[in-house]
Amino acid sequence: MNLFQLKEEYCEKQKFIRLNMEKIRMIECKMEGLKATDIRSEIVEGRSKRKDLADLLHQKVELEKEIESLNDELLSYNPIITELEAIYKELGNRDKQIYIERKIRGYSPVRIGIKWGIDERTVRRIVKKVEKMIECPKMSAPL
Repeated sequence: MNLFQLKEEYCEKQKFIRLNMEKIRMIECKMEGLKATDIRSEIVEGRSKRKDLADLLHQKVELEKEIESLNDELLSYNPIITELEAIYKELGNRDKQIYIERKIRGYSPVRIGIKWGIDERTVRRIVKKVEKMIECPKMSAPL
């Protein structure tokens, strides 16, 4: 897994955390103002269906656990991302641009070669060199 894939995955997990936090906020809004001695007897009405308070509390706890596990994963990604960014900064600007144009933007080697005044083989060689440098050995190992 390279730097760009890792950053994409990091952003996806952050979006998922924000989504779960919004779900928790909605659950708390539904439960607001309810006081019950027996939480199974209290019914909360929502848009789609009726749920009792115990189910909502269980849902909230599950979402909080999921958020906590995702936060732990994100914390483990931070040192790897900073290490890969440091390696990426060592590359030359031309190599970075060629890699971004080929892998991120999806331009053909011919188009890139015309822009930079090099042949297709050189474009492919530069892309391989950059991939080799920014490859993360910790993340590509099978679990």
